[in-house]
Amino acid sequence: MCPNTRKYNSTQAFFENKIRLSWIFGICCDFALCLGYSAVFSFEKAVTMSKRCQPHWQCPESEKTKLKLYNSLTREKEIFVPQFGNKVLWYSCGPTVYDASHMGHARSYISFDILRRVLSEYFSYDVFYVMNITDIDDKIIKRARQKFLYEQYVAKCNDLSQAISDVRESVKSYKVLLEVTEDKDKRTMLENIIVKTETSINNAENKMASEGEDKHKIIQELLESSEDTLSEWQDKLGLANKYDNSIFFSLPAKWEEEFYKDMEALNVLPPDAVTRVTEYIPEIITYVEKIIENGLAYESNGSIYFDTMKFDEMPNHFYGKLVPEAFGDVKKLQEGEGELSLTSEKLREKKSPSDFAVWKASKPGEPSWESPWGKGRPGWHIECSVMASALLGESMDIHTGGYDLKFPHHDNELAQSEAYFNNDHWVRYFLHSGHLTISGCKMSKSLKNFVTIRSALEQNTARQLRLAFLLHSWKDTLDYSPQTLEKALQYEKLINEFFLNVKDSIRDIPRKGRGSFQKWEEEERKLHAVFQQAQTSVNESLCDNIDTRRALEDGIRDLVSSSNNYIKSKKSSHSLCNRQLLTSVMAYISKILRIFGASFGDLSQEFSSDSSNVQVTEDLVMPYLRTMADFRENIRQEAKEIKATQVLKLCDELRDDILPVLGVRLEDQEGLKAAIKLVDPAELAREKEIKQRMEAEKRLEKERKKQEQEALKEAREAAKRMPPSEMFKAMTDKYSKFDDKKMDEKILAYEDATAHKHRRLSKTALDQSIYLRDYMYSEPENSPDSLAESFQFPTPEKSASTALQLRKRIRCRTEAQRIARDAKKLKLRTPCNSDTCKMKCATKISLAERKKIMEDFKKMSDFEKKSWVFQRVDKESVKRKTTESLRRKVTFKYSFEILTGTYRVCKVFFLGTLGYHPKNDKIITTAMKATKSDPIMPFLSRRGCKTPPNKIKREPIVRDTSACDENVSHINSELTTKCLNFPSQSTVSVMHNSYPYQFSNEGQSFRITRSAGKTSAMGIPTHDLEGKVLTDSQLKKVMKLYSAQEKKYNDYLKSVATS
Repeated sequence: MCPNTRKYNSTQAFFENKIRLSWIFGICCDFALCLGYSAVFSFEKAVTMSKRCQPHWQCPESEKTKLKLYNSLTREKEIFVPQFGNKVLWYSCGPTVYDASHMGHARSYISFDILRRVLSEYFSYDVFYVMNITDIDDKIIKRARQKFLYEQYVAKCNDLSQAISDVRESVKSYKVLLEVTEDKDKRTMLENIIVKTETSINNAENKMASEGEDKHKIIQELLESSEDTLSEWQDKLGLANKYDNSIFFSLPAKWEEEFYKDMEALNVLPPDAVTRVTEYIPEIITYVEKIIENGLAYESNGSIYFDTMKFDEMPNHFYGKLVPEAFGDVKKLQEGEGELSLTSEKLREKKSPSDFAVWKASKPGEPSWESPWGKGRPGWHIECSVMASALLGESMDIHTGGYDLKFPHHDNELAQSEAYFNNDHWVRYFLHSGHLTISGCKMSKSLKNFVTIRSALEQNTARQLRLAFLLHSWKDTLDYSPQTLEKALQYEKLINEFFLNVKDSIRDIPRKGRGSFQKWEEEERKLHAVFQQAQTSVNESLCDNIDTRRALEDGIRDLVSSSNNYIKSKKSSHSLCNRQLLTSVMAYISKILRIFGASFGDLSQEFSSDSSNVQVTEDLVMPYLRTMADFRENIRQEAKEIKATQVLKLCDELRDDILPVLGVRLEDQEGLKAAIKLVDPAELAREKEIKQRMEAEKRLEKERKKQEQEALKEAREAAKRMPPSEMFKAMTDKYSKFDDKKMDEKILAYEDATAHKHRRLSKTALDQSIYLRDYMYSEPENSPDSLAESFQFPTPEKSASTALQLRKRIRCRTEAQRIARDAKKLKLRTPCNSDTCKMKCATKISLAERKKIMEDFKKMSDFEKKSWVFQRVDKESVKRKTTESLRRKVTFKYSFEILTGTYRVCKVFFLGTLGYHPKNDKIITTAMKATKSDPIMPFLSRRGCKTPPNKIKREPIVRDTSACDENVSHINSELTTKCLNFPSQSTVSVMHNSYPYQFSNEGQSFRITRSAGKTSAMGIPTHDLEGKVLTDSQLKKVMKLYSAQEKKYNDYLKSVATS
């Protein structure tokens, strides 16, 4: 190639390469720019797309309340967890059908029905409920056999003499049974039967002696009244007989049918499956063979016994899970074995007393089935184990039964079932219903002390009985009494009235459309808050061991109360209620009650979840009823204005008598339209009957109380008229001997009495004698002489003015009369002949008269002197403090009784007349302290300082109070610590002898009235009916009654004297 050509080619190649590079660079730049725009666009798009994605959601945290049940296996409330998801396997011990079902059955089966309904309808568990029927048992065998023999005897008996003889023999047999019976309740039952039968024998003999009586009728009456004793006697005579199994099947079949009828009447749901013992005999035999194969049962004389000791020794088994403390309780174990299995031969067949029969060898007179061990019948406990295992397998969730079945029945069930399956969890949750008592007394079918379900339903409805159970815990004892049923009736009425009130309050509000919704104000919001709280409370209550009582009381009742207040508030403000809110409340209440099995039927139908099921009848009749009610209200208003009482009476008759028969309740409301409520006519008739009965009872109660008050008043008046000395003599049923000694001697003979009691009794006796004397003097037919002779009172002077003066004295009984009398006596008084006297005394007496008074006073006993002074010395008003350092001082008033009245005198005159030194004021101070039961107060010294009683320097009081006074007490410590006393007889004698008779006065004389205690008889009992001397405590009670009677008698005499 030419060089130029190569050069050209090189240049051309250069330029071509340069152009190519530029183009590539441009493309790269454009590509880079595009990449930049693309990146920005991608970022903006990414940000935008992140907002469009689903955000993160966080679940709210909440602890759901879990259901807890009281498990008898742990005796604690345990969280309920079924074994198989939502499915619950449940077995319930059924009845032993040999008699009518009673309220004890109702207690268990209504309680379990409530639990079952709550688990299935509220907690939405799928429950498979199995119940057994015990149609072969010792009780059934004996009852069926006795019934068969009794019917045979009645069919053959046609001789009255023979019938009476046989009944007498049956009574003897019953008496033998009574002698060997130890149970107190059973003995009482047997005694009542014996008395009843002997009465029937006597009646039959009397009728047989009389002519014209129907012998056949007498025999029938005798045999019917003596069925218990005859059946027992015939059964003993026919024990060796052999009977076909068929005679043992008819009795339980009859009562099983009656049981189902009773349960249906109680609104108890039927079980999903029922098992009968007689239908599972092959399965029972196979079950027993497996237990023997596992080494936990043994054969003995044709019977099979469960080896409890060997079972309990195994590491994976425990005998007595429910009641471990009852292990070895022979009495309970024997009750579990049955009455026909307690012979000494049967008891000797066991290895251990705690072993129990799973298969029993049949004796003559008992049903039997073929088995590998000979003819026999199943034991009581094996029945439930076999039938429950046949349907529920090797483990169930819930097993229920009565509380009295815990031991030995349920413990034996657990043992033999766990021995069969070789596990330790045959039952997960054991629930036991509580006992039922009848008005606080034990109920027992075997003791014939029970109330049948049918008799209970004659008194109350099934809903009322269920409410009574719902208002109590299902696991606690329930007392079936009028008080319990009254609570249920009140609760039913509360719900009933609430349904009717709500229906009446929302009747005029549209059910659908725009008009059915109202704005929620503050009242609606408050009611809704209460509604939500009630829902929470009910849920918590049901989760807490299905506590229906708390659910109804704390949840439903509070909600009803708040709703009633809401309706009342709306009516008072003449505004409409919120229909949707009230409908929601009522729908919820209706739902809960329906779950509990206590539905209120048509009343709650409108508020149920099925809104299409509305009462068409109410819609049809309500317009007519409203028109009638408005017309009646207009008539009533017009009648009130013109006071047409007859028209108003007709309006009331329409409301109270006519409309209730048609099922209409009309309620008048002041200022509002009358409320119209459609109620079952039978319910209204029952309400009317109850109202009339309550009014009649109220009227009778009022009359009864009035009669009681009149009788009590008459009894009190009669008691007042009885002298206390005669009171105990009438009590011959308590006391056998009475002491008629003088009062002072009688009282002083009680060495255990305190000095205070001595003074009080003597004062009371003196009061009684004075009042009695005054009363007797006030009677016109009583002369002073006769009274003095009968009562041995001092006879006053027989003058014309005596009766008048006594009557004047008797009239001064009120405080106002006494004040007026005392004011009158203070006039025209001359001073005493004493320098120390600061008061004008009532009278002056001569020296001779003063000596006479002193001689009379000396003749009194020391006890009488004290009593006499007590009657004439009284505390006056307490003076005020003069300074803060000085104590309050007490003054006294003194008085003498004379023929012309009672005169007040000064202390000097009073003490001087009685022979005491005028300056010995401690006599009065001490007397008043003892009389008023005041505590011992230290006396003041001359400087106003307190001085203890034992340092009083006044003689002779210090010596007497520190020494023993034999007339008051025999213990020195009683005197020094409790009270101060009058001087003893020796001190009084010294004071009388040393008294200077220097105060001689002339004036009207008076005479000291002697105490009647010296001569009146106490009549206090000393011995009881057995002749034993009354103890100190008995004597104190007697003296207390005596004092009370004295007070009554005194009041009576005062009232008679005043009148």
